[in-house]
Amino acid sequence: MKKFITAVAAAALVVGASAPASAQNEGDVIAFLALVNTPYGALPAVASHGKAGFALDVRYGRYSIDAADLDVSTIGLGGNFNMAGGRMGIMLGRSTAKDVDGSVNMGGVDYHRSLWSAPVGASTSSTFNLGLHPAFGYGKDSEGDASVMSFAVDMPVGLSVGTKSGMQIVSFIAPGYGYGRMSDGADLSETGTRAALGGGIGLLNIGGGLGVNLGFRKIFLEEAPTQWGLGLSWSR
Repeated sequence: MKKFITAVAAAALVVGASAPASAQNEGDVIAFLALVNTPYGALPAVASHGKAGFALDVRYGRYSIDAADLDVSTIGLGGNFNMAGGRMGIMLGRSTAKDVDGSVNMGGVDYHRSLWSAPVGASTSSTFNLGLHPAFGYGKDSEGDASVMSFAVDMPVGLSVGTKSGMQIVSFIAPGYGYGRMSDGADLSETGTRAALGGGIGLLNIGGGLGVNLGFRKIFLEEAPTQWGLGLSWSR
C-alpha cells in the first residue's frame, strides 16, 4: 500500500507521461501534485458571498485518475469574513483515497476582492463582476514526511442575478495560474507552475443565509482530471 502523496505523485506521473516530453516536464507534474493536495485544487471553486457578515463554508471535492485507478475525495470546513474591502477565507481539509494508506491533511487561506462591477442592461438586480482571488495552501501526508505548498491567483468573471425574494443566482468562470512545491521531508524539494481554471454556479441567500454551490477546478496537465464538487454555506 502506498502512502497518500506518493500514490498521487505516481498517478500524476502516469498522466504526465502521456504527453510529449517537450509539452510538459517534471515541474509541471509537481505543480499539479501540490495544487491538488491543497484546498485550492482539492476543493471546488465557489461564488463569493459579497458583503455578507461571517459565512461558514463546507465543501466536498472529488477527482479520478482512471489510468492509475485512483479516486480521491476531499472534505473541507472553513469560513470567510469581510476584511479590507474584500473577503478573507480560511479552510481546513482532508483528502483520502481507496486502497491508499493515510490521508493528506491540508489548510489554506484565500482572499476575494471585487475589482469591477456593473449593472447588466436596465436591471439593477443583475450585475457583471470581475474579481481577484489569491490563495495559499499547505498539505502534509499523515503517514509520511512528504508535504506540499501552493500559491495561486485567479480572476473570477461572473454574472449575478437577483430575485424578488433576495436570492442571488451566480455563474462564474475563473482562469488562474498556480505555483507548487513538494518536499520529501529532508533536503529534497521540487517546484513548478501550471495554469488552472475554476468555475461554477451558486444559489446564495436561499433562505436564512443558506447558499449552495456546484463548482469545479481544473489544473492543466495532459490527461489530468477535472475536480468537481459541492459547497454549502451559511452566512449572517
